[in-house]
Amino acid sequence: MAANRWALLGVLALASPVHAYIGPPPIYSQFAAADCVVVGRVKAIEANTVLDTAHPAGKSAYQFALVEVTQSLRNPLGLTHLRVGQYGVWGLGENILPVGAEVCLLLRWHATEPIFVPAAWSSASFWVKAENNLEAFDKRVSQLKRMATLLKNPNAGLRSEKAEDRLLTASLLLADYQSYRGSSDSTMEPVDEEQSRLILETLRTADWTKPDHDFGASPLTLFVHLGLTKKQWPRGSYCAETAQAWLKEHAATYRIQRYVPKGDAKK
Repeated sequence: MAANRWALLGVLALASPVHAYIGPPPIYSQFAAADCVVVGRVKAIEANTVLDTAHPAGKSAYQFALVEVTQSLRNPLGLTHLRVGQYGVWGLGENILPVGAEVCLLLRWHATEPIFVPAAWSSASFWVKAENNLEAFDKRVSQLKRMATLLKNPNAGLRSEKAEDRLLTASLLLADYQSYRGSSDSTMEPVDEEQSRLILETLRTADWTKPDHDFGASPLTLFVHLGLTKKQWPRGSYCAETAQAWLKEHAATYRIQRYVPKGDAKK
């Protein structure tokens, strides 16, 4: 029962990698959803706030921290300084980035403004280094570096001799491919055939008896996250035994689908 409850929570959290209100999404899901992941130093806090009326839960007051990047874990634009919005729902501030602090941030671009906001929310996506959490902070940065390394060559990660690397790589890819982020201007297309097979083989051969507490990855959660149709999965409810049986039968032939913006879809 405990394992099933854990898997269900993971499924619910993954269903919305940016706005999940039952608890923070798993760290791998946040990383996959992030546009920028960095370690840096808070240089200043702007005095003014901006009300964001587009927030799905209502108005949200942003206060901006100016952050100097010291380590880039995922930073495709090579930015050296970031303007980061801290916010709280209904205008309640959640400003946790003090001036001078060393911080680790998982960020996404705001939907309409040229600013960064938390990949999930401030208290889940921002880590501030302090005397009482030095080991935990360094562990988190190490985890994020590991994820960044795996995503640089995901097929190599899926072929790794280490089972935990294979599962983490599959987790990152599925969180990126199969998590619907609310864009109406998107379509579905199959991922690379070889990569799809490697992901499914990773799930099939994983240890289904225990979750990964460091990253929040579970083979059953990831299987549910494949997004199979009723025709592909007529059984209704999910359990480890039926999921593993499906993988044994279909891992070599099923093609995982991914959401892509319509403009980026293959012709």
